Amino acid sequence: MIGLISCYDMLLVFVHSETIFEMEKNPICLALLKMEPTFFSYFVIGKTLGTLTVLGVLVQLFRSRFHSWHSVTSGITLFQLGLLAYLTYA
Repeated sequence: MIGLISCYDMLLVFVHSETIFEMEKNPICLALLKMEPTFFSYFVIGKTLGTLTVLGVLVQLFRSRFHSWHSVTSGITLFQLGLLAYLTYA
């Protein structure tokens, strides 16, 4: 779910490429978009690396039998679901 919502977020950048610089609220993403405003390659690389890092950490928490892995994963998933609602309806 976390990865899919991240992909959807990335897709919206290309769908709304005409207005993304006015719509983007995350200052880090906006900086990456401005670094290469034609193909958004820095944004795509940064977004992909960030998502893979988070998913990798979550997998490691699960494998290490960290007693609160489900709380961490649930928190991130709930945040992503909120982001999905914001991206879809705002």
